[in-house]
Amino acid sequence: MPEFVPNQPITDETGIVEVTFGNTVKSLPPGTHTFQLVVVDDMGVSSDPVQAQIVIQGKPVAVLGAPEKVAVGQTFKLDARKSNSPGGKVVKFIFTRIVGVT
Repeated sequence: MPEFVPNQPITDETGIVEVTFGNTVKSLPPGTHTFQLVVVDDMGVSSDPVQAQIVIQGKPVAVLGAPEKVAVGQTFKLDARKSNSPGGKVVKFIFTRIVGVT
């Protein structure tokens, strides 16, 4: 699998190039990436370039707001509204009380 280096073209004769994103050294980071294609015919004539933008979505980020101390019998709120998803919308908040962790 070829590695995309910014502004360096990859030449291929099959018309398909596989691109990896994730947690590997050769993968693309989350964000918007622009790819360009130029095709060349059997007479050596090149097409005009066309571009496509691909958005690679990162994992959602959980942000939990909570008071540091609460008096016995006092109610409190856990606030996760500052949580976000780089490529979409947070649609579910899963709160869990963990026992045995201080």
